[in-house]
Parts: sequence; C-alpha cells; structure tokens
Amino acid sequence: MASALPNKHARLSLVSAIFTLLFFCIGFAPFLPMTAVVCYPAALLSGVFSLISGLRGLRRPSGHWMAWIGIMTGILVILGVAAFTTLTAMLLPVVAEGMAEMWQSLWP
Repeated sequence: MASALPNKHARLSLVSAIFTLLFFCIGFAPFLPMTAVVCYPAALLSGVFSLISGLRGLRRPSGHWMAWIGIMTGILVILGVAAFTTLTAMLLPVVAEGMAEMWQSLWP
C-alpha cells in the first residue's frame, strides 16, 4: 500500500520555510528592540536547513511543490539577511556619529 503523504524532506522543507519567514519577520520588526540579534541568525540557520531539505526532497517523486517553496524561501531569506546585515554594518558609523552629536547637544 503506497503512502499518500509526500516525502519527509519536502515536508521538513515546507515547515522550515514557515519558521524561516517567522524568524525573519520578527527580526525585522522595528517595535521590538534587539530582536534582530537573535532572529536573523535563527532565520539564516533555518533558511539553510530549508534549502538543503528542499533539495533533498526533489529527489523523491512526491511533494515537489513543498520542496520548491522551501528552496525559494531559503534562498530569499539568506539573501535578505545578508542584505540587512550589510546595510546595518554600513549605516552603523553614521548612526553612532549622529547619536554622539545628539548626546553632546543634550549635555553641554
């Protein structure tokens, strides 16, 4: 009797893609301070896991759509985390200088 369920790697890829998006969106939330420090690495790790399990899920005949969703989500989140980390590193000196000027203007 054949199983109607898709392969386990495709299912893992889809579930990991959902967690990847959840971590990425929570890390991007501006009203929650310091969440990016925790959520971006978690999104990166779950995105890599989603990508790898999606590629392994394509080897089986069933569940291709789940595997492709995991692959695409993993790739996009990995690129998004890299872009936001680069932007943060580039803007950090500008923000620090502005905060120093503001602090000096408040306390003469």
